[in-house]
Amino acid sequence: MASEFTRRATSVRSRATSVRLIGRDFEQRTVVGLLGCGGAHGSGALLVLAHPGTGKSALLQYAVECAGNCAPGDSAGKAGGGRESGTRHRVLRLRGTAAEAQVPFSGLHGLLQPLLRRARAHSAALERALRLDGAGEPVGTAVLPALSELLVSVAREGPLLVCVDDLHLVDRESRAALEFAARRVRGPLTVLMAADEDRAERLGLPGIPVMRLGGLEDADAGVLLRELAGGETCPGVRDVLLGAVHGNPGLLTELVAALSPDELSGRVPLPRPLPLEGTVLRADAQRVRRLPADTRLLLLLLAAEEEVAGEEGGATETGGLLEAAKAAGLDPVCLEPAEAAGVVRPAGGRIRFGHPLLGAAVYLAEPLSRRRAAHELLARTGTGTAAGGRDGRALRRLGHLAACATAPDDALADALERAAACPVAPGGPSRSDRARALSRAAELTGPAAPIDGAEGEGKGAEEAEAAAQERRALRWAAAARHAFLGGSPAVAGGLLARAAACAATDTARAGVELVRGMVGLQAGSPEDARADLLSAAARAARTARNGQDGRAEQGGRGGGVTAPEAYALEAYALAAQADWVRGDLDGLLRTVRRIGASAGLPGSAAAGLAATGLAAGAAAALSGDFGSAARLMRLSAAGTKASHDPRELLCAGVAAWALGETRAAHALYRRALEPARASASAALLPSVLARLAEAELRLGRPARARSFAREGLREAERGGQENCAAHHHALLVMAAAMEGDDGACAAHAEAAFGVARDRGLGMVCALADWGLALADLSRNHPDAALARLEAVARARPGAGHPVVRMLSAPLLVEARALAGVATGPDDPALAGFARWTRATRDPHALAGLARCRALLAPPEEADGLFSRALAVHGTALSDFERARTELLHGRTLRRQRRPGAARGHLRAALAAFEGCGAAAWADQAREELRATGAPDAAEPAGHALLTERLTPQQLRIALCVAEGCTNREVAARLFLSPRTVDHHLRNIFSALGVRSRTALARAVTDRAGDGPAEGTSGRAQAPVRIRGQAHGKHL
Repeated sequence: MASEFTRRATSVRSRATSVRLIGRDFEQRTVVGLLGCGGAHGSGALLVLAHPGTGKSALLQYAVECAGNCAPGDSAGKAGGGRESGTRHRVLRLRGTAAEAQVPFSGLHGLLQPLLRRARAHSAALERALRLDGAGEPVGTAVLPALSELLVSVAREGPLLVCVDDLHLVDRESRAALEFAARRVRGPLTVLMAADEDRAERLGLPGIPVMRLGGLEDADAGVLLRELAGGETCPGVRDVLLGAVHGNPGLLTELVAALSPDELSGRVPLPRPLPLEGTVLRADAQRVRRLPADTRLLLLLLAAEEEVAGEEGGATETGGLLEAAKAAGLDPVCLEPAEAAGVVRPAGGRIRFGHPLLGAAVYLAEPLSRRRAAHELLARTGTGTAAGGRDGRALRRLGHLAACATAPDDALADALERAAACPVAPGGPSRSDRARALSRAAELTGPAAPIDGAEGEGKGAEEAEAAAQERRALRWAAAARHAFLGGSPAVAGGLLARAAACAATDTARAGVELVRGMVGLQAGSPEDARADLLSAAARAARTARNGQDGRAEQGGRGGGVTAPEAYALEAYALAAQADWVRGDLDGLLRTVRRIGASAGLPGSAAAGLAATGLAAGAAAALSGDFGSAARLMRLSAAGTKASHDPRELLCAGVAAWALGETRAAHALYRRALEPARASASAALLPSVLARLAEAELRLGRPARARSFAREGLREAERGGQENCAAHHHALLVMAAAMEGDDGACAAHAEAAFGVARDRGLGMVCALADWGLALADLSRNHPDAALARLEAVARARPGAGHPVVRMLSAPLLVEARALAGVATGPDDPALAGFARWTRATRDPHALAGLARCRALLAPPEEADGLFSRALAVHGTALSDFERARTELLHGRTLRRQRRPGAARGHLRAALAAFEGCGAAAWADQAREELRATGAPDAAEPAGHALLTERLTPQQLRIALCVAEGCTNREVAARLFLSPRTVDHHLRNIFSALGVRSRTALARAVTDRAGDGPAEGTSGRAQAPVRIRGQAHGKHL
């Protein structure tokens, strides 16, 4: 029956009412569908279960207002929500109250107030029940059918809605009568009831459909927060508030009302703890208050542990909790009442509260002294989760001590900072744990003793307070850095605002600007991020050279904040990354010169080697010094290949990729993937996935590239990395272009351009245009592709990228050749590409260069150059690019009136394209085969079957043999040895179940089918269109 409501609800429009519900579209449609059941489709009943504050009462009010607008036979209502002609629902309403929960039939008395006279006349049993005085004969069960018959009789006169809120507070006798009626409704009657989900087990309502009302999704809760706050809130504040309320709209409403505008905007820090002591948590606290005192104390220990662990801390170890309970003199048996009441849920040796808000309710219901005592006990016993290992437990113990502190405590703050500085590794404390520890350390930082030698007591106190302000700023900046790297840029923004408010020295401002630039690089304008990063680097370099490191003056206290010289090099490396993302060659060269000048900073010899070496190599390449570029990149890659740091592995992989060592790059990215998946490197994961997608595209595997890019897109969007998300959209354009999916191509290009053009992400713009040009060529529209690629070649920084301009040069040459634009072997687009190819010896680039020269060569030279390109493809490991070369070679041979020679290349192209899922490119190969008069390619499923049984190399050999080639001829054509061909041929025979070359030829031909005669090519499809953009005469 519940599924029937769901089915009907999907076809019903929600109506306009005075009730404003956010994020409840499905629930609203379900309610309107239910009313449709009562008005025109028979009968309906539904029980809504929800946690306090989730909105069940608002949903019932929505149902009441809908009932007033719902005429029989028209459950949808008008689009404007106006009243239609016809009979409206009659509504009987009841809300249970604790004061009357023990008064028999008090609920029925309240529900039937509009029908009291009729109800008493309807049945003697109802008449006795509604007296409420207990006089006369006992009512017994006779009232159950009496109520049901009364409601049905009223419904015969017009649709009736019975609406009962807080059913768990209705007296037992009335609840039994309502349940009986709900299970037997008929006619135009709807029974809608709501209760707290925590009381559902005690209600016992078998046979009545149930709908559970959960918390709001973050996006919907964010919309509600904007409405409540009267506008946008500070991102960091938003994340804290939404994390605290767990999607509960009632609690969010109370929390916003308790905060000031300055607190909501982030100008003033949020109070600790948050003011959550409203009606929502009081309802939870009352539920806990009914438990025994020892049980409540044990629950306080659990709540205190969760308070320090944070939302990401996970469930608490049951053994650790019971150890703390034993230290407090509690018997483990006292946990049983909480478990029986559903307040806690133990599972797998761990335990957590049955609902996320129960922990906050327990914690805030206790006085400060008991909360502090709980934290002291937990710090002493060392209980907690196993996450983070020894370092994690140490950080958790200090967190409990910090929760006890009521005044600045420099010793504790220093200990927290040192603990947060433990090595980042899988299994260690999470980034969010470190961010919380450093933030608490900043809060506990107080002015040190007056500095010795200061003139006057007042001046010494001022200098001590200034030193404390610097420490606070650096700690909040370090906390923001961990929050960002842990995938929470909004939280990082809030912490940065606190850091900036007390940053008054070069050291502190450098720390703030470095993290702000780091966040801006992924979630803002790279140009603005570059300005912050260069300013941070300059400040840090000045501090290092002047020997004004505040940390040294403090005697080395702390350990979680980076030294100025490391700040400088990291900031320069990130600034170079900003230049790279924009495609700003001049800016990159200037930044690299600054990196070279900073190499003399104290302690900078080993710092930032991978990133700065990669930046220097990129700058050399973009300025045309390809020999130096290759040398620098090889040094960068070689220096980090043995590392386990995902950032270093990523840099090494990029260097290997740029050198054309795609397999090596892919292996390095795969090594970086697992540690990047750990929460300690959450911010790095989208970048690693982007690099893996790029490598898969280079290897001609669009489906695998699409898989990595989709995961990266999800992770980037989840972590607020909008620029990286745009990069993934651009990669998905490339994958869709290879697979021939025009719809996906256009959609992802629009998403990529929507961010990239506003923020000046030159790399993203260029990649998306490159992908669209490839899609145009896949549909035989070289003019449109040529227009796009020439725009890429002319684009300025922020709209294009010199690397994409160079790497897309072969496609530009191809588009010119296919469009009939006059060009020759000395095409200027190939000059830089040829120099880079000679420097790196990248087989992909070498094959592409040879293919371009074949396209530009006179007819008598083209065949040999294509053969050379195919030979190089044998080492490039990209079936897709090899297939494109086969396609172009076959097309050239066909146009030279050599159809027999063309067919082998075209068949190989078709098989390879089908093998890697490149449908549009397979269509091109099929059309070319038809044009040669070949009796195949009419049915693609035949080749698809071959590709299931044979490897790409085996398939190429099979196609050659099917043409009648000898083993030596096959070896010569595919640049293999005759022995290798013979070995593959034996495996082919086995895979296809044939015993001779004739049978093999027949198997290949039979699976290909018959094709149309020459010249019957299909009509070309239109080039890919992007909203607001047109390229070439076809658009």
